[in-house]
Amino acid sequence: MNWILIICGGILVLLASYDIIRTTINNNGAGLLSSRIASAVWIVLFKLAGKKGKRKLLAQSGLCIILCLVLSWILAIWFGYTLIFISDPQSVQTSSSNTSTSFLEKVYYVGYTLSTMGNGDLVASTPGWKIFSVIVSFSGLTFLTLAITYLIPILSAVVAKRKLSAYIFFLGSTPVEMLNNGWDGKTFKNLEQHFQGLADLIIHHKERHLLYPVLHYFHSTDDKYAAPKTLTVLDEAITMLLYHPDLKNKFNKLSVKILRNAMDEYLLTLSSTYIGKSRKWPEIPHVDDLQMTTPHGNEILKECYEKLKERRQLLMGLVHKDGWKWTDIYSPRSTTLTLDLPNVLQGN
Repeated sequence: MNWILIICGGILVLLASYDIIRTTINNNGAGLLSSRIASAVWIVLFKLAGKKGKRKLLAQSGLCIILCLVLSWILAIWFGYTLIFISDPQSVQTSSSNTSTSFLEKVYYVGYTLSTMGNGDLVASTPGWKIFSVIVSFSGLTFLTLAITYLIPILSAVVAKRKLSAYIFFLGSTPVEMLNNGWDGKTFKNLEQHFQGLADLIIHHKERHLLYPVLHYFHSTDDKYAAPKTLTVLDEAITMLLYHPDLKNKFNKLSVKILRNAMDEYLLTLSSTYIGKSRKWPEIPHVDDLQMTTPHGNEILKECYEKLKERRQLLMGLVHKDGWKWTDIYSPRSTTLTLDLPNVLQGN
């Protein structure tokens, strides 16, 4: 009996088990192994894509990371249990002749026991090893169940993320466009009616980021589904509402405050796990196209942006980490469909 192999195998199994449980059950982030693997895979794909958010390769990043996580868990537990079994040359025997097995045969035995495939042509040699085989089989079933139950809500979270992003995008593809669309000539009531719903969606999105950190890496190459980009557009629009002197008293302060606080929580969550501040400072936006402002007000707005340097650096880091440029935030995108649905229904 080689106790060094038993200790090494046991440590590996415990570490992998802890990582699986922390990632799939814990409500505050992923395990160390999962976090490192997810980050490493993203970095590789991000560099291969030239750090450009439009590259199709990045659209597969979430799936690749999930597959790598599951594969790493399987291999770590499989190898750990194999080390324990090979510590005793007589731990596994052939069922027909009761002869000892080779290293590869023990690897095979651990594999089909872990996958709960049932008995094969190899069996545990003693009652102790038979009991341990039951433990291996039970842990395999448990971890397989955890992995499956972890994947289903991730897919739901990805759908919710795309829904939130599209909602914001259709309000306006840039901060200026969003404010112009919501302006009724006197107030921003047309825009404010969406703020409560958006605040709820953003809070839920923030919580999903805590539960499923891998959600960060589900990337969209389509502007309207790129959540880091659209959320930055929304935050920049709210900044203009709050600080532009020509816009004071033209919006409901409570509704804007609730939405701003929701964005604060979102940024705090991501800054602790996913993004860092950009070393550069985002340029002061040109807001001359705002329908309801004066050039004098625009100059005062620029002074206010000095106070928001760190916040905007964090937003810039979020945008860059997802493969976009800061200029994309203020570059208008079409929000209309090429189909005229009423004409289609009329047969024209």
